[in-house]
Amino acid sequence: MKELHLIPQPKSVVMGEGVCRPDRGGYISLDCRELYDGIAIARTAYFADCELLIGQYASAPTVRFERQEDLHAEGYVLTVATDGITVRYTTPQGAFYAFCTLNQMMDCAEDGAIPCCVVEDEPALAVRGYMLDISRNKVPKTEEIFRLIDKLAALKINHMEMYMEWVPFKYPSFPQMWEGRDLMCGEDILAIDRYCRERFIELVPNQNNFGHMDAWLKKEFNHLAECPDGFPLGNGISQPRCLDPQDPGSLELITRMADDLLPYFSSDKYNICCDETIELGMGKNREAVEKYGLGRVYTDFLKKVIALAQERGKMPLFWDDVIRDFPEMLSELPKDAVVLEWGYGPESPDEKNCKLLHDLGLRFYLCPGINGWNSFLSKADHMVGNIKTAGLRALQYGAEGVLNTDWGDGGHLNFISTSYVGIAWGAAMSWRPVENEHIDMNAAIDAHMYRDRAGKATEFTLKAGHFFLLEGEQPQDNTTLTHRFMMTGLKWRHLCKGLTRKAFDDMVAYFDGLRPLIERMDIPTDEGDLIKREFTLSLDACALLQNVGLFYVGLHTDDAALRREALTALKAGIPAIVARTEELWLIRNRRSYLAESVAPWQDLLKDVEQELSLV
Repeated sequence: MKELHLIPQPKSVVMGEGVCRPDRGGYISLDCRELYDGIAIARTAYFADCELLIGQYASAPTVRFERQEDLHAEGYVLTVATDGITVRYTTPQGAFYAFCTLNQMMDCAEDGAIPCCVVEDEPALAVRGYMLDISRNKVPKTEEIFRLIDKLAALKINHMEMYMEWVPFKYPSFPQMWEGRDLMCGEDILAIDRYCRERFIELVPNQNNFGHMDAWLKKEFNHLAECPDGFPLGNGISQPRCLDPQDPGSLELITRMADDLLPYFSSDKYNICCDETIELGMGKNREAVEKYGLGRVYTDFLKKVIALAQERGKMPLFWDDVIRDFPEMLSELPKDAVVLEWGYGPESPDEKNCKLLHDLGLRFYLCPGINGWNSFLSKADHMVGNIKTAGLRALQYGAEGVLNTDWGDGGHLNFISTSYVGIAWGAAMSWRPVENEHIDMNAAIDAHMYRDRAGKATEFTLKAGHFFLLEGEQPQDNTTLTHRFMMTGLKWRHLCKGLTRKAFDDMVAYFDGLRPLIERMDIPTDEGDLIKREFTLSLDACALLQNVGLFYVGLHTDDAALRREALTALKAGIPAIVARTEELWLIRNRRSYLAESVAPWQDLLKDVEQELSLV
């Protein structure tokens, strides 16, 4: 008999004697009508032929549901005996979660046999969330979001957000911003909202309303920017991102956006974001910031956006990266506002900030990240450490829950399949952090997320996610040197000083060493071949981009032959990478901003051709 590998690990599992072989052709006894829809959805292939019956019958059911009023609303007791299975629950949600656990048991079963046991379970945290960035070019197809929701529900995640900046949604008031694009419309969101509710997930609207307004401030609304001509950032000038909080037109714009978007969501919450207002005070509000302080100027506008949400019956959520530097301002905010404390390193979110929010008596979630943005593969050690820290500190400091973020910075070239490990860890550490901190999750993730019977997909994802540790330079902001090679082309002549050819040859050898893991995967689902192709393309893209590093080594060592070798490899390889990216992109995602995401590859190719003419 296989070992039980469950995600999340329950509060308690007491093993008994013997095994149970549930009858595929039997029936499932429901003691009330309210369970019917949820259990009908929760049934997986093993129980597909079991009839759902409401009431008690003479023959023994395969699974029997019995209400027990003193259990946690989302909790359950699942008893597996040799003569059948009993579920005790208080609410339909608890019953649904019990069946999710039963499904996972059957996934681990050999010959349809599961061990007799008693599972007692309930969540330690009320909010167990996942946020997917559907901006930064990648807008998923609705059926792919359904597939993702099924995975989230099976992991007992109960809160989902789709992050919006740019224009992933067809705002009816602003057709000029999206005409000609294949984007989400209101009908799509209604369908996704309904699909979530049926699986006990709250779909929370999420729209940035202060910073990250790049797409809106480029042309028509440029006059509403804090810095209409851009602002200094890094080694250049960034395009305007932040609204001018003093211009009444800024509030008018985001009010119209909210009124276009919010009616399609049944949730009583609204993530207004308001993060990373980097240039605030560099332009039109310079004098105001000098006179009143950055905290005051920021908070005054934040309160207006909070009021906007409240006037529409929504409880506001917002990122705290700006206001946490001005803790005296936090006391001015409405008590029903939820503070989103985030940080993406292995020791984040910051314990000092958690304690501050707790001591102020504020409502807050802790928000780690999957660490796949600005990369082709999730940065595995950061990801797991970050998610574990968030779950444990949420429990320690009284956060309402955890919102695990999956951002798309840098063109969102990382595939959703590389996020499955992080999604599973987020579910485990937000359900019961203490019980799940030290468990070996690999076998469970293979069984329930990838469906890999060979048990290699999770090993691949974690090992591939360590590649950035081998890079000679560690860029900041959750990016990787390899991804920077693609985004900046051959223009950053300072890169890779002091590195040798061996460093990049070793990187390619590391990627080649991972390929047998892909070949050995056995994923007998309609997603199986796609996952393997996505993994392979991620490796191939990373391996090809090591030639950019070789070019820089040749440049710094004045080795023309090495530069020519690297450039020739790039010229031959880039068109194939672009073609494969476009093919795989369109399987899961809308065409929408695909051209923008492959543009850096094409720009790199132009740089390559120009340099080849000089060597």
